[in-house]
Amino acid sequence: NSSTVDVGVRAACYLKIPHVWHVRELCEEDFGFEYINKRRMRKLFQYRRVEIAISETVKGKYEQMYDLQMLLAYDGIDIDSYYSESDIFTDSKKIWLLLCGDITEKKGQKQALEAIKILNLKGEKKFFLTLVGDGKKDYIKTLHQYINDQGIENYVKILPFVNDLAQLRREADISLTCSKMEALGRVTIEAMLAGNCVIGADTGGTKELIGSPEKFGYLYHQGNSLSLAKSILEACNAPGESKKRADCARKMIMNKVDLNRYGAMVYQIYHDVAGKRS
Repeated sequence: NSSTVDVGVRAACYLKIPHVWHVRELCEEDFGFEYINKRRMRKLFQYRRVEIAISETVKGKYEQMYDLQMLLAYDGIDIDSYYSESDIFTDSKKIWLLLCGDITEKKGQKQALEAIKILNLKGEKKFFLTLVGDGKKDYIKTLHQYINDQGIENYVKILPFVNDLAQLRREADISLTCSKMEALGRVTIEAMLAGNCVIGADTGGTKELIGSPEKFGYLYHQGNSLSLAKSILEACNAPGESKKRADCARKMIMNKVDLNRYGAMVYQIYHDVAGKRS
């Protein structure tokens, strides 16, 4: 259930039985580490195996790096748990933004704070940001310090991790994904199901979900807070278009992550593998 753990495939090699490997991460790009022995990994990947990638981003990387032919299956999600009839951009003077996930440098919370500062220095609208997640105390402290130093404490709040984001998503107009790189992006999917307008970095799984051209949300240049601020302005200055994209995103993602469809697909893969063995 992860390419970072190889005990399953090594056991399969020893027992001479097929192995199905679900690859869910990019490693170098999202975790900051790499496989030391790529030659060994290539042998393990190519042992009587089936590999399932959770996104085109993951699939493309591993197929090229290890000369594989992988299957694609977006993670299945209980849609009813995240579906919401959010009514976005109802207040012409206030825009509510939400960024969820681990509070770390690679998730880009600092970019979001910088964008809030830029946006609230000009224009008639006021932009409010909620960050939700856990992280190292020292890093969270630096974010609080930045908020206070820039005088944006009235526009930002940082909340600890919560299991149910439904209420926060109903209050939000825009959901941000500012990660350096996502293999897929669970929070982006949840935001789409909730009906939020999604703005994300133009990398990895985030770009894959939003699309290029941007049919299902808005992209900005990852790491560039000015670009993020411009994308936020573009979205809120065209509420009709943003609602259209949010509606399209929800329809698209409901089809991709339907739990019954995913379960049937994975079941068939395992059934086929077992059949080949017999």
